Amino acid sequence: EQQKTEEANQALAGALRLKDRLLSIIAHDLRGPFGGQKELIELYSEMPDLTKDDIRHFFAIVKDSSSSLYQLLENLLLWANNQGVNPNFFLPIEQNVVELIDETIVPLRSWANLKNIKITVQAAPQINARVDENMFKTIVRNLISNAIKYSEPGNDICVTLTPNDDEIVITVADQGRGINAELLSSLFQNKEEVLDRSLAENKIGLGLVLCSDFTIRHNGRIWAESEIGKGTKISFTIPLRVNIEC
Repeated sequence: EQQKTEEANQALAGALRLKDRLLSIIAHDLRGPFGGQKELIELYSEMPDLTKDDIRHFFAIVKDSSSSLYQLLENLLLWANNQGVNPNFFLPIEQNVVELIDETIVPLRSWANLKNIKITVQAAPQINARVDENMFKTIVRNLISNAIKYSEPGNDICVTLTPNDDEIVITVADQGRGINAELLSSLFQNKEEVLDRSLAENKIGLGLVLCSDFTIRHNGRIWAESEIGKGTKISFTIPLRVNIEC
């Protein structure tokens, strides 16, 4: 009985530490976009004569920043639901994942177009799998958003879907800055360590935590390959013939 109590206390302490780290990342990530918007508004409000190009540039930056804030808040809500707030949150059904990816990319193209980044999807027209639509789209959205964020203007982003006998492998590949070897080796291994590094180095955020959690929820795997200056590939799998417990 005492051992069970100690194990429960340890699990609770671990959950509380994880939540503290996540909240720290949220505060850290929110400060950047909000602070940038504040400084930008102050700068433009002090300019005596604004041209149409100035105004277009202003709204483009504010739109980009607002999109980042919205996605962060959406990720927070999804993460909270995944911690058990809503027991009916995970609802997998069989559907065409290629269509889900296309739908996810549509609202991201305007951001990519601002940086002259081309997003392509390489896949058969129809690949069916049993997935929770919201979770699957969240994984794809976060991986593509990171790819856009860390890509230089004019780069390409490629999303590939490769089905085999047991699973579908979905890969998001960019030509961006890359991830250093030390962070890459532990990116999806030790969540608390990754979150600490994220806060200290501003390398990743809540989005990758969600990608890992939601992939595991589907009984899948997630991993990354990267080289500094050449880009990053992040892949995850969705099983084809595994019964998923809701």
